[in-house]
Amino acid sequence: MFTPKEAALRVGKSKATILRHIKDGRLSADRDGSRNYRIDPSELARVYGGEALEPVREVAHEAPRATQGDAGEAPKIDTETAVLRTQLEAAQEAIENRDRELRHRDQTIDDLRSRLDTEGEERRKLTAMLTDQRPKGFWARLRGR
Repeated sequence: MFTPKEAALRVGKSKATILRHIKDGRLSADRDGSRNYRIDPSELARVYGGEALEPVREVAHEAPRATQGDAGEAPKIDTETAVLRTQLEAAQEAIENRDRELRHRDQTIDDLRSRLDTEGEERRKLTAMLTDQRPKGFWARLRGR
């Protein structure tokens, strides 16, 4: 978990930008016991890309990055894996939410259809009660039709 300042250093933004993104809802963050924001690394990766998971480089005379195929590629793969895992979890959550919405929609449609059928039947009964359903004419009434 990162503070807003640490998160800003990792993603190359200002602390004010990070705080604004939290308040706007673009970036989610939890609060610790001291009511300070704590930002999950996977959340940084979701909003700002996988580079947010790489460690901050503060040493001026660092060894050059390993070339492709070296052991130095392992951290990059781990980072990409973490980003992909985060994206997969977000996609699965979106699918679950969509499924819940679809079930709710189907239940609402079924309920409305049932209400419509009930109202139609009641309307037919009331119409029959309000209209004269007896046979027309003097002789028809005598015959009981």
